Amino acid sequence: VHGARAMAWVQAQNVKTLRVLQTDTNFSVLYADALKIAQAKDRIPTPEFIGGAVYNFWQDSEHVRGIWRRTTIADFTNPSPQWTTVLDLDAVAKAQNANWVWKGADCVWPRQDRCLVFLSDGGEDAFTAREYDLVTKQFVSNGFTLPRAKQRIAWENDDTVLAAREWSAGELTTSGYPYVVKRIKRGEPLSSAVEVFRGSKSDGGYGVTPIALHDGAGDRATIIARPLSTFEGQYYLLTANGARRLDVPLKSSPAALVAGRLLFTLDEDWHTGG
Repeated sequence: VHGARAMAWVQAQNVKTLRVLQTDTNFSVLYADALKIAQAKDRIPTPEFIGGAVYNFWQDSEHVRGIWRRTTIADFTNPSPQWTTVLDLDAVAKAQNANWVWKGADCVWPRQDRCLVFLSDGGEDAFTAREYDLVTKQFVSNGFTLPRAKQRIAWENDDTVLAAREWSAGELTTSGYPYVVKRIKRGEPLSSAVEVFRGSKSDGGYGVTPIALHDGAGDRATIIARPLSTFEGQYYLLTANGARRLDVPLKSSPAALVAGRLLFTLDEDWHTGG
Protein backbone atom coordinates (compact mmCIF):
# COMPACT_ATOMS: atom_id res chain seq x y z
CA VAL A 1 0.00 0.00 0.00
CA HIS A 2 2.99 2.32 0.35
CA GLY A 3 4.39 1.57 -3.11
CA ALA A 4 5.18 4.39 -5.53
CA ARG A 5 2.29 3.54 -7.85
CA ALA A 6 -0.27 3.36 -5.02
CA MET A 7 0.93 6.59 -3.39
CA ALA A 8 0.95 8.47 -6.70
CA TRP A 9 -2.70 7.48 -7.20
CA VAL A 10 -3.58 8.61 -3.65
CA GLN A 11 -1.87 11.97 -4.12
CA ALA A 12 -3.68 12.54 -7.40
CA GLN A 13 -7.04 11.80 -5.77
CA ASN A 14 -6.19 14.10 -2.85
CA VAL A 15 -5.40 16.98 -5.18
CA LYS A 16 -8.67 16.47 -7.06
CA THR A 17 -10.68 16.18 -3.82
CA LEU A 18 -9.09 19.17 -2.09
CA ARG A 19 -9.67 21.31 -5.18
CA VAL A 20 -13.41 20.68 -4.80
CA LEU A 21 -13.52 21.03 -1.00
CA GLN A 22 -11.36 24.13 -0.66
CA THR A 23 -13.27 26.10 -3.27
CA ASP A 24 -16.51 25.55 -1.36
CA THR A 25 -17.54 28.75 0.45
CA ASN A 26 -18.14 26.81 3.69
CA PHE A 27 -14.73 25.14 3.77
CA SER A 28 -12.66 27.76 5.60
CA VAL A 29 -15.29 28.29 8.30
CA LEU A 30 -15.84 24.57 8.90
CA TYR A 31 -12.09 23.93 8.98
CA ALA A 32 -11.48 26.71 11.49
CA ASP A 33 -14.34 25.49 13.70
CA ALA A 34 -13.09 21.89 13.63
CA LEU A 35 -9.54 22.96 14.51
CA LYS A 36 -10.78 25.16 17.35
CA ILE A 37 -12.84 22.29 18.80
CA ALA A 38 -9.98 19.79 18.47
CA GLN A 39 -7.50 22.09 20.21
CA ALA A 40 -9.87 23.50 22.85
CA LYS A 41 -8.64 23.21 26.43
CA ASP A 42 -12.07 23.69 28.01
CA ARG A 43 -13.63 20.51 26.59
CA ILE A 44 -14.62 17.76 29.03
CA PRO A 45 -11.92 15.08 29.48
CA THR A 46 -13.33 11.59 28.98
CA PRO A 47 -12.63 9.62 32.19
CA GLU A 48 -11.41 6.03 32.48
CA PHE A 49 -11.08 4.41 35.90
CA ILE A 50 -7.81 2.50 36.39
CA GLY A 51 -6.45 1.35 39.74
CA GLY A 52 -8.63 3.72 41.76
CA ALA A 53 -7.64 6.80 39.75
CA VAL A 54 -9.13 8.68 36.80
CA TYR A 55 -7.15 8.45 33.56
CA ASN A 56 -7.59 10.46 30.38
CA PHE A 57 -5.81 10.66 27.02
CA TRP A 58 -5.55 14.32 26.00
CA GLN A 59 -4.52 16.11 22.82
CA ASP A 60 -4.28 19.84 22.14
CA SER A 61 -2.00 22.29 20.33
CA GLU A 62 0.75 21.71 22.91
CA HIS A 63 0.35 17.94 22.97
CA VAL A 64 -0.16 17.04 19.34
CA ARG A 65 0.35 13.29 19.72
CA GLY A 66 -1.14 13.38 23.18
CA ILE A 67 -0.48 12.68 26.85
CA TRP A 68 -1.90 9.91 29.01
CA ARG A 69 -2.59 11.46 32.38
CA ARG A 70 -4.31 10.78 35.70
CA THR A 71 -5.88 12.49 38.69
CA THR A 72 -7.77 11.42 41.79
CA ILE A 73 -11.48 10.71 41.69
CA ALA A 74 -12.08 13.54 44.16
CA ASP A 75 -10.04 16.04 42.14
CA PHE A 76 -11.81 15.07 38.91
CA THR A 77 -14.98 16.63 40.31
CA ASN A 78 -13.26 20.03 40.39
CA PRO A 79 -13.56 22.46 37.46
CA SER A 80 -9.77 22.30 36.87
CA PRO A 81 -8.33 18.99 38.07
CA GLN A 82 -4.59 18.69 38.75
CA TRP A 83 -3.39 16.13 36.22
CA THR A 84 -0.19 14.07 36.41
CA THR A 85 1.29 12.97 33.08
CA VAL A 86 1.81 9.20 32.97
CA LEU A 87 2.99 8.92 29.35
CA ASP A 88 3.96 11.75 27.00
CA LEU A 89 3.54 10.34 23.51
CA ASP A 90 5.17 13.38 21.87
CA ALA A 91 8.32 12.79 23.96
CA VAL A 92 8.34 9.05 23.25
CA ALA A 93 7.93 9.61 19.50
CA LYS A 94 10.77 12.15 19.51
CA ALA A 95 13.09 9.92 21.54
CA GLN A 96 12.41 6.92 19.31
CA ASN A 97 12.23 8.90 16.07
CA ALA A 98 8.86 7.29 15.43
CA ASN A 99 5.50 8.45 14.11
CA TRP A 100 3.54 7.01 17.04
CA VAL A 101 -0.23 7.37 17.25
CA TRP A 102 -2.12 6.33 20.41
CA LYS A 103 -4.32 3.25 20.00
CA GLY A 104 -5.27 2.75 23.65
CA ALA A 105 -4.12 0.56 26.53
CA ASP A 106 -5.24 -2.56 28.41
CA CYS A 107 -4.33 -2.95 32.10
CA VAL A 108 -3.89 -6.19 34.02
CA TRP A 109 -6.59 -6.98 36.58
CA PRO A 110 -6.95 -6.55 39.52
CA ARG A 111 -3.80 -4.57 40.39
CA GLN A 112 -3.97 -2.44 37.25
CA ASP A 113 -0.42 -1.23 37.81
CA ARG A 114 0.87 -2.44 34.46
CA CYS A 115 -0.70 -2.01 31.05
CA LEU A 116 -0.14 -3.02 27.47
CA VAL A 117 0.13 0.24 25.54
CA PHE A 118 -0.87 0.09 21.88
CA LEU A 119 1.06 2.37 19.51
CA SER A 120 0.48 2.64 15.78
CA ASP A 121 2.91 3.91 13.16
CA GLY A 122 1.09 6.84 11.57
CA GLY A 123 -2.35 5.65 12.64
CA GLU A 124 -2.56 2.44 10.60
CA ASP A 125 -4.63 -0.56 11.78
CA ALA A 126 -1.49 -2.49 12.71
CA PHE A 127 0.11 -1.56 16.03
CA THR A 128 2.93 -2.46 18.42
CA ALA A 129 2.09 -3.49 22.00
CA ARG A 130 4.51 -2.74 24.86
CA GLU A 131 4.17 -3.29 28.61
CA TYR A 132 4.15 -0.08 30.64
CA ASP A 133 4.50 0.42 34.41
CA LEU A 134 2.03 3.00 35.76
CA VAL A 135 3.99 3.34 39.01
CA THR A 136 7.45 4.03 37.58
CA LYS A 137 5.97 5.58 34.42
CA GLN A 138 8.37 3.63 32.24
CA PHE A 139 8.20 0.82 29.70
CA VAL A 140 8.96 -2.47 31.44
CA SER A 141 12.45 -3.82 30.73
CA ASN A 142 12.07 -7.28 29.17
CA GLY A 143 8.30 -6.94 29.54
CA PHE A 144 5.69 -8.08 27.06
CA THR A 145 6.38 -6.71 23.58
CA LEU A 146 4.34 -7.71 20.56
CA PRO A 147 5.73 -6.32 17.30
CA ARG A 148 3.71 -4.50 14.67
CA ALA A 149 0.70 -6.44 13.43
CA LYS A 150 -3.04 -6.30 13.06
CA GLN A 151 -3.68 -7.90 16.42
CA ARG A 152 -6.15 -8.25 19.29
CA ILE A 153 -4.69 -8.67 22.79
CA ALA A 154 -6.03 -9.28 26.31
CA TRP A 155 -4.44 -10.07 29.68
CA GLU A 156 -5.29 -13.54 31.01
CA ASN A 157 -3.38 -12.94 34.27
CA ASP A 158 -0.30 -11.07 35.54
CA ASP A 159 2.10 -13.23 33.54
CA THR A 160 0.03 -14.33 30.55
CA VAL A 161 -1.58 -12.58 27.61
CA LEU A 162 -3.77 -13.86 24.80
CA ALA A 163 -3.19 -12.53 21.32
CA ALA A 164 -4.76 -12.94 17.91
CA ARG A 165 -2.30 -12.02 15.16
CA GLU A 166 -0.64 -13.33 12.01
CA TRP A 167 1.42 -16.07 13.66
CA SER A 168 2.49 -17.60 10.35
CA ALA A 169 2.73 -15.89 6.98
CA GLY A 170 -0.71 -15.63 5.40
CA GLU A 171 -2.56 -16.60 8.59
CA LEU A 172 -5.14 -13.84 8.12
CA THR A 173 -8.72 -13.88 6.89
CA THR A 174 -9.45 -12.96 3.29
CA SER A 175 -10.23 -9.42 4.54
CA GLY A 176 -6.85 -9.22 6.29
CA TYR A 177 -7.61 -9.85 9.99
CA PRO A 178 -6.29 -12.46 12.48
CA TYR A 179 -8.23 -15.64 13.26
CA VAL A 180 -5.80 -17.58 15.49
CA VAL A 181 -5.46 -16.90 19.25
CA LYS A 182 -2.41 -18.04 21.21
CA ARG A 183 -1.33 -17.82 24.85
CA ILE A 184 1.96 -15.99 25.53
CA LYS A 185 3.74 -16.48 28.86
CA ARG A 186 6.02 -13.87 30.40
CA GLY A 187 9.67 -14.29 29.46
CA GLU A 188 8.98 -16.67 26.58
CA PRO A 189 9.43 -15.80 22.89
CA LEU A 190 6.42 -15.53 20.60
CA SER A 191 7.56 -18.74 18.94
CA SER A 192 6.67 -20.59 22.18
CA ALA A 193 3.08 -19.32 22.27
CA VAL A 194 0.45 -22.06 22.52
CA GLU A 195 -2.69 -22.02 20.36
CA VAL A 196 -5.98 -21.84 22.27
CA PHE A 197 -8.43 -21.03 19.47
CA ARG A 198 -8.60 -21.08 15.68
CA GLY A 199 -11.30 -19.55 13.53
CA SER A 200 -11.32 -19.81 9.75
CA LYS A 201 -9.66 -17.94 6.92
CA SER A 202 -13.13 -17.36 5.49
CA ASP A 203 -14.40 -15.60 8.64
CA GLY A 204 -15.82 -12.15 8.08
CA GLY A 205 -15.79 -9.11 10.35
CA TYR A 206 -12.70 -7.62 11.92
CA GLY A 207 -10.81 -10.53 13.39
CA VAL A 208 -11.03 -13.00 16.27
CA THR A 209 -10.70 -11.17 19.59
CA PRO A 210 -9.87 -12.38 23.12
CA ILE A 211 -11.87 -10.55 25.82
CA ALA A 212 -11.08 -10.68 29.56
CA LEU A 213 -14.00 -9.88 31.87
CA HIS A 214 -13.93 -9.49 35.68
CA ASP A 215 -16.41 -8.72 38.45
CA GLY A 216 -16.12 -7.20 41.90
CA ALA A 217 -15.98 -10.61 43.59
CA GLY A 218 -12.81 -11.62 41.77
CA ASP A 219 -14.47 -13.86 39.19
CA ARG A 220 -12.90 -14.01 35.72
CA ALA A 221 -14.25 -14.99 32.34
CA THR A 222 -12.15 -15.13 29.20
CA ILE A 223 -14.21 -14.94 26.02
CA ILE A 224 -13.15 -15.47 22.42
CA ALA A 225 -15.23 -13.42 19.99
CA ARG A 226 -15.29 -14.92 16.49
CA PRO A 227 -16.99 -12.61 13.96
CA LEU A 228 -18.63 -14.42 11.06
CA SER A 229 -19.66 -11.22 9.31
CA THR A 230 -19.90 -7.52 10.09
CA PHE A 231 -23.03 -8.12 12.19
CA GLU A 232 -22.89 -11.76 13.33
CA GLY A 233 -20.47 -13.68 15.49
CA GLN A 234 -19.90 -16.62 17.80
CA TYR A 235 -18.62 -16.48 21.39
CA TYR A 236 -16.52 -19.06 23.19
CA LEU A 237 -15.66 -19.37 26.88
CA LEU A 238 -12.08 -20.47 27.55
CA THR A 239 -12.07 -23.32 30.09
CA ALA A 240 -9.46 -25.75 31.41
CA ASN A 241 -10.72 -28.16 28.76
CA GLY A 242 -10.52 -25.73 25.86
CA ALA A 243 -12.90 -23.29 24.24
CA ARG A 244 -16.63 -23.97 24.74
CA ARG A 245 -19.09 -22.22 22.46
CA LEU A 246 -21.79 -20.21 24.25
CA ASP A 247 -25.38 -20.68 23.10
CA VAL A 248 -26.15 -17.01 22.51
CA PRO A 249 -27.63 -15.28 19.44
CA LEU A 250 -25.27 -14.50 16.59
CA LYS A 251 -26.30 -10.85 16.79
CA SER A 252 -25.18 -10.20 20.37
CA SER A 253 -22.06 -9.17 22.26
CA PRO A 254 -20.68 -9.71 25.78
CA ALA A 255 -21.07 -6.57 27.89
CA ALA A 256 -19.82 -7.42 31.39
CA LEU A 257 -19.34 -10.00 34.13
CA VAL A 258 -21.52 -9.19 37.15
CA ALA A 259 -21.77 -11.42 40.26
CA GLY A 260 -20.47 -14.39 38.31
CA ARG A 261 -22.93 -13.98 35.44
CA LEU A 262 -22.16 -12.94 31.87
CA LEU A 263 -24.30 -10.12 30.53
CA PHE A 264 -24.91 -9.79 26.79
CA THR A 265 -26.37 -6.98 24.73
CA LEU A 266 -28.75 -8.19 22.02
CA ASP A 267 -29.47 -7.09 18.47
CA GLU A 268 -32.01 -9.86 17.94
CA ASP A 269 -34.45 -11.83 20.09
CA TRP A 270 -32.97 -14.56 22.30
CA HIS A 271 -35.15 -17.67 22.43
CA THR A 272 -33.84 -20.32 24.81
CA GLY A 273 -35.37 -23.16 26.82
CA GLY A 274 -38.89 -22.35 25.66
